[in-house]
Amino acid sequence: MPDRPITVIPGIRFGAPAIAGISVHAVADAYTAEGDVDTVAADYDLTRSEVLTALWFEGMHGERPGWRDWAVKVAYPVLSKPDEAGDVDALEPPDPALGGEDKTDVVHADGRHYYWSTHCRHGHHGSCRFVCKHCPAPCICPCH
Repeated sequence: MPDRPITVIPGIRFGAPAIAGISVHAVADAYTAEGDVDTVAADYDLTRSEVLTALWFEGMHGERPGWRDWAVKVAYPVLSKPDEAGDVDALEPPDPALGGEDKTDVVHADGRHYYWSTHCRHGHHGSCRFVCKHCPAPCICPCH
């Protein structure tokens, strides 16, 4: 587990999630740019597990749907039960190429774009239209 947890304090950074006072979003942006967990850890004076935890949080709750699969299937089992599932530092990080903030610019092999409902992004899954209003692309949120 990370030495310092992710915190959300309304009076600090307008309530943006942070780890050791550093925006989780900034850590994820740095990883997307650098492509290396250890470099980001050194740049921000974080541990490897803190960077990986920030990437997990961004994959689960942020605007990086390309990391959602990694966050759910790879990181969550280790982060939720570190004593049983293994060492957080040993986690294989997500693909930095999938860390773009919005998947609408990434296309399927058949030319369709990825669609992630704004309602799902904000946790209002019951209001999701399930399909893009401009094309037949389905919502990629795993709640469906």
